[in-house]
Amino acid sequence: MKPIIGITTSTATINHRTYNQITNYYDHSIEMSGGLPVLLPILQDIDLAQELAAQLDGLIISGGDEDINPEAYGEIATQCVCRINTLRDAWEFSLYRQFKEAGKPILGICRGCQVINVCEGGSLYQNLCHQVHNCCNHYTGNKLMCELYHDIKIVPGSKLHNIFATNILTTNSFHNQAVKEIASGFKASAHSDDGIIEAIESETAPFIVGVQAHPEALTDAYPHFIKLFKAFIGATEKTRRD
Repeated sequence: MKPIIGITTSTATINHRTYNQITNYYDHSIEMSGGLPVLLPILQDIDLAQELAAQLDGLIISGGDEDINPEAYGEIATQCVCRINTLRDAWEFSLYRQFKEAGKPILGICRGCQVINVCEGGSLYQNLCHQVHNCCNHYTGNKLMCELYHDIKIVPGSKLHNIFATNILTTNSFHNQAVKEIASGFKASAHSDDGIIEAIESETAPFIVGVQAHPEALTDAYPHFIKLFKAFIGATEKTRRD
């Protein structure tokens, strides 16, 4: 049986109705990598995360246009913070903790990378353009998600380096926040030219990786990005065998 991968969702309000949503890039990339994607709605009972962690093989914490509440990392929200969804925060924090405790592989994408860092005790830049001097534009709203934008430098010896086998990778970029103080037990595995952390990984868990880009949107046009998802699926298969 294929590894079953839970993918978190964001919310959208359309015609006064609220929906759970996610781009189909995620499920397509997991399908291409040999996994079976399952979309996870935002639930109010965060204790249900334990049951999902017991039944699923891995977790992808997705992106989305919702900033993590700065109160989660001990700060007061500035006017630069975008839409906050505390229900999603609580749900994804619970999912992360339960999957980590169960020893299941976790991949955080964009906001998901930030969720991992905050959940582990790290902090974020609430708004890169306002808080980082000479920061390049990391939110390219005038470009398609499937288009490349800037280079990141990958740290040699990191899990990300082992996956892509390169020191420099050109990615897309759609984030106004990023890791500021990295959580204890984690290390940065990639940076952009302006010094912003572009990827993090656990120093102890077999596979807990966060990337600030959206590689799921690049796997069709730039097939080398599928390597990340295949490595993730491979980690879930190894966890099953162990």
